[in-house]
Amino acid sequence: MRDVSTERIFRGDGGHRWGPGDRIDIAVQVDPTTIINDTMTITYYDKEQSMLYTCGHCMPANAKVTSSPCSIIYTSGYGGIDEDREFASIKAHRPEDFTDRSIRICKRSVSEDESVYLLNNGRRIQGKYVGMLSNHNNDRIGDWYVKNVPAVKRPCLIVRGTLGCDSNGAGCSLGTQHGYSGSPWLTSEGELFGYHVARVEMQHEDGRKQEVSVVVPYTQALHQSL
Repeated sequence: MRDVSTERIFRGDGGHRWGPGDRIDIAVQVDPTTIINDTMTITYYDKEQSMLYTCGHCMPANAKVTSSPCSIIYTSGYGGIDEDREFASIKAHRPEDFTDRSIRICKRSVSEDESVYLLNNGRRIQGKYVGMLSNHNNDRIGDWYVKNVPAVKRPCLIVRGTLGCDSNGAGCSLGTQHGYSGSPWLTSEGELFGYHVARVEMQHEDGRKQEVSVVVPYTQALHQSL
């Protein structure tokens, strides 16, 4: 059973600050005369460093945060030589606008078929952890083949959807939509182990299909190296 502090992670703190799973407004300067307004989902907030983290394609190099004064420190962006890193770090100049929501970085390995949860803009989506894709030459996990995996560094993780599954475990939907990239995946204890970057299909050898999330792992070692 989750304790009260963990329930607060999943519900939010009830204030007006942005935290992991929330969308903030950005403006993308496409060319000298064209600006596209969009949103970016916060993966993690380090309150000690006043740093926001999200996926690389969530925060293009030609974008800026408009919800609060911020500066891009690094982004792998989209379409560049580093795009497979799928990572961006952003300095918050008004840290009182943000909260870490008491989310900690997970220090353990997530277990096969463990229930996990994606946060996006107040919505919580349940998934089941499938496993890891370790190298670019193998997109299989057991008897399942993951199709159309995007260009992300390996290892990456796979989480399957749990919505609308039939009695044979087929037809499962993930429940994400466009704009969910960067959303944190959490354990039932509210600990961050990765973030969503794509929704693709996974097919079993017997023909069953499921919708899955491609997840970039977020580890303590990664965070300390930033």
